[in-house]
Amino acid sequence: MSQQAASPGASKRSDPLPGNTPLSGNAASASSNSEDTHGRRERAAIAAQACETCRTRKSKCDEKRPKCGLCRRLNVACTYREPQPTKKDKSIQHIMDQLSRMENKLNVIGMVINPASGLFEPRPDIPSGGFPSPPSIGPGSSATVDGRASSQLDVAPDKYQPDQSSHPRLPPDVPTSYQHLTAPHKVLLWPAVLECFQRYGFDPANELKLLKSEGTHWFINLELRKDAWSLPCSVAPLTTLVPSEGIGDDDEPRVSFEGLSPQLMGDYTENYFSSFNILYPLLDRHSFEEGALRTVAETGFAYGDTASVLALLVFALGQMAYAGIYEEPVEIYHHGLSPSGFRGGSRKRPPGLELFNEARKRLGLICTQTSLENVQIFVLFAVYFEACSRHIDFWRSSVSAAMTLQVLISCDDIDWDSSYGQQIIKAYWTCNLMESWYHMDLDLPRTGISDLESQVPLPGNSAPFDQREEGLHMQFMAMITLRRLITRIHVMIFATASSHVEISPAPDPPLALVSELLTQLEQWRHLLPPLLQWTDEEPHAYPEINNKQTTEPLFSFEVRQLESPSDPRTLYALLLSQLRSRFYYAKYLAARPFVYKVLHFPSLVTTTDREYALCCLRAALLWPVAMEPCRSQKRLVPYLFAWTQNFLGVLILLRLATENEILRDLLGPDGGFLMKNTEKTVVALIEWLRDVKAVDGTAEFGWAAVSRLWGVTDDGP
Repeated sequence: MSQQAASPGASKRSDPLPGNTPLSGNAASASSNSEDTHGRRERAAIAAQACETCRTRKSKCDEKRPKCGLCRRLNVACTYREPQPTKKDKSIQHIMDQLSRMENKLNVIGMVINPASGLFEPRPDIPSGGFPSPPSIGPGSSATVDGRASSQLDVAPDKYQPDQSSHPRLPPDVPTSYQHLTAPHKVLLWPAVLECFQRYGFDPANELKLLKSEGTHWFINLELRKDAWSLPCSVAPLTTLVPSEGIGDDDEPRVSFEGLSPQLMGDYTENYFSSFNILYPLLDRHSFEEGALRTVAETGFAYGDTASVLALLVFALGQMAYAGIYEEPVEIYHHGLSPSGFRGGSRKRPPGLELFNEARKRLGLICTQTSLENVQIFVLFAVYFEACSRHIDFWRSSVSAAMTLQVLISCDDIDWDSSYGQQIIKAYWTCNLMESWYHMDLDLPRTGISDLESQVPLPGNSAPFDQREEGLHMQFMAMITLRRLITRIHVMIFATASSHVEISPAPDPPLALVSELLTQLEQWRHLLPPLLQWTDEEPHAYPEINNKQTTEPLFSFEVRQLESPSDPRTLYALLLSQLRSRFYYAKYLAARPFVYKVLHFPSLVTTTDREYALCCLRAALLWPVAMEPCRSQKRLVPYLFAWTQNFLGVLILLRLATENEILRDLLGPDGGFLMKNTEKTVVALIEWLRDVKAVDGTAEFGWAAVSRLWGVTDDGP
């Protein structure tokens, strides 16, 4: 029996990973051997990039742009053919095309949903009267069919009246209306959850009053109080400043640091590009090494110098990456048996702080410039803040980057094929993802950067890129496409755009809509490139590289010693934990309305409702991001806040599932597969909240509830 339901067409594949520098070893050598034994293919690839003049003359083209050497000598126009898309380009583009077609179908299906519940809020742009009728997709659907006609559907008012005999009474302190709550927070105001809180002696009356008046913004206030202190500036300087012999292009005096040797700079750079630049694709390694790194290595550091600030931030994150894997935990729980996942430094003095402070000091008026370097600097600031669990600082820095990007994209005539254009593309999609997760989970305001999606190509699609980065581009674009599906779930089921909703629960979840969304998630997984695919039977399996298999799981609960930040296991874990966890997060959210129905309208539950509720429970179990090696490397986990928000809801839901007769029956007997995975999940998520509550306001609030529900303390069960 598997943890999740098997997905159609998502069988395990064994294609090798396209060459990738951090992976090195087997993948690189396999690529090299392949090229050596297929020389004709290599020559064909070169010829494919030749300009039309060289192609006609059958001359070797040096492929320089905008004019190759021959065209420059002949003084003729130099024209290149559009490069043929790679298999990876076709695969990702196929996903994007499929999503565009499916969105039209979702719009039609979503228009029939007219629930009165805070869980199933109607889209704000849809009137509350009649709606076009969608095709029937099975028994229990809340949508009805009017033959082949697309006439209007009038929803009977009594269709959505709750079953008063089985519906629990609301506690007297529960508000009858509340400001907008995002999907992770809505579960806190479920009547069954509130009764559970009272049953276990947790009195949330004061919190509920704040939720009523502030909505999700109350959680933001929790984070603001946690971030009331700033990172200390009074740390020891790097080392003695030494006047540099080099002079930069700006003729400003420069200095070097005795303890920051070229070798150490190179080590920090390697650590950064093997970790954070994979998680937040931003910098082009060749451009950085030939630009900022070479400048500071040869001429030293200066104030108000973009190369100096960029280099110092990369070095700070490189030190953070190493410390976040290898240095000692900041705290030990469980009487010395359970180490914190935050490693290196301390809660308030994180690794790389001296380098980070030096970058802040030398920023100067760069912060007001409208340039690509300004965008990159603020994204790097944001990444460092998130590694320190300073979520609001992360958001503020990412907003600065996003606003600058919008000006650049809107006002500049960008050549997307150029190195500059490719770096703008990376920065754009990274900022877009940052903003999307923050808006969905904390309802923080958007800058409007997502409005430019149609103008900005996907990474790697507009021009050939370094083949060593192909694997990273595949994962990056897969996450971009998955984010679009998750956005649809939030908008069409949880109505994240609405500002005010009423609590008046309805018995019928939007079955047609949920079914279509779940189908599209499975289609997305089926369309992934072979390396990124996985099966529900083996959700934690190590990917197959160069047709080699391993019995060792990629994700487990056993701490394993890694060789370096560029260890393939670190790379795979960081990449695939996000992709796989987001997939199951999406399934969990899409099917969660059926758990609500089971808890509040048990007499109306159908066989179909039970199947979807089971889908939700299975999808909530054993997310890779909560397992090793991610669990013990929390400084490297992207968007740490988002996982904490959802883990709180999952722990509450699983507490109810173990007590509710229907849900308990779905989980199976004690000692069975699902119950064992439920127990493992509860332990992992409790450890997560225990670890992050010192730096995360939501986790601190959640710990007060979860410790009562599950009978745990700071030291353990």
